[in-house]
Amino acid sequence: ETVHQPLSWFLNSKVPGAVGTLWGADPNPYEGSLRNVLKKDFDIYGRVVRFSDACCNLFTCRWAPWRRDDTPSMYDSHTGVGLLNPMNVVPLYSMFRAMGGSELWWQVVFTPYYTASFLVDELRPFPAVFGPLIEAQIPLLPNKDNARSFKSHRSESDCNITTCQTWKDAGKGIREVFDKLTADIDLRENTRVADVSILPNGKKRVRDEFDNLLDVDRVVFACPANAVGNIHKAAGWLANVIFSTPVYADDHHPDSGHMHAVLHSDGSVIESPHREECLKRASNYVEVTERDDGSINIENQYNFGVQTPGPGVYDMPLDEKPVMLISHALGEGKSIDEGLVVG
Repeated sequence: ETVHQPLSWFLNSKVPGAVGTLWGADPNPYEGSLRNVLKKDFDIYGRVVRFSDACCNLFTCRWAPWRRDDTPSMYDSHTGVGLLNPMNVVPLYSMFRAMGGSELWWQVVFTPYYTASFLVDELRPFPAVFGPLIEAQIPLLPNKDNARSFKSHRSESDCNITTCQTWKDAGKGIREVFDKLTADIDLRENTRVADVSILPNGKKRVRDEFDNLLDVDRVVFACPANAVGNIHKAAGWLANVIFSTPVYADDHHPDSGHMHAVLHSDGSVIESPHREECLKRASNYVEVTERDDGSINIENQYNFGVQTPGPGVYDMPLDEKPVMLISHALGEGKSIDEGLVVG
């Protein structure tokens, strides 16, 4: 059983030229909102999304009579003649910049906002076909179909997106899904595989670093793609090209960023003017600052006091539940009280 997950990103930018805040699920341009500071860029991004959506509708034949009753899906981009859609290969970033969008908006708004979802802060390669898909689910341009603004006991101007669901019993649901995925499977953890070969009878022979052999029906690789190319030596040149292409977060910053997190109860990492409200209703607090060398730092705080809707954690008064944060890439000068670190 699932329930609505009341997600609401709060972005706090201190970058020169783009100082302001943004409640992602709130379309209202309140005083100090980045929707005012960078209005031109938000308008341009809206045009990019609409253009990409029109192309996707055309190539996937969503206009066809036989598709008029189809439920919208983010998994239909290959239908019709969708594989010929140029939006599959043209980067969203390139389209945004070509239409006049600023580098500042991309670095201060788009990337920090979606870093929280994709756990990587290099989003320029994203193909334009993703634009309408992520906008429908986690909007930067919220509307009545994917977000709501309302008055609640948490705030006079509460807001959250309406598209996300999670398990009603939280972690128990996650464990059940994992158990079902691994049912009737010989699960091996912390095993270094040296080679996988295909036997004449179709079975796969797995050899580990100690030359232990195991013959199985199927092998599921839970590892970086380039490691699959090293292990599956019989793969052809095309497969090896594909395996070597993906880039991971730790390729960009192996000692920081989203590969390194601290679970703690120190609410002081959230700037004091926004602290109480964010702890009450922000699923993510994202603080964007400029380093001394001019580069951008994206600090992300996952607020599990909001991201855990059941059983009853979300609606508990702030003074009755512990601060539950997961911090990534703290800005310069910030620290976490070691006595409040959980893991």
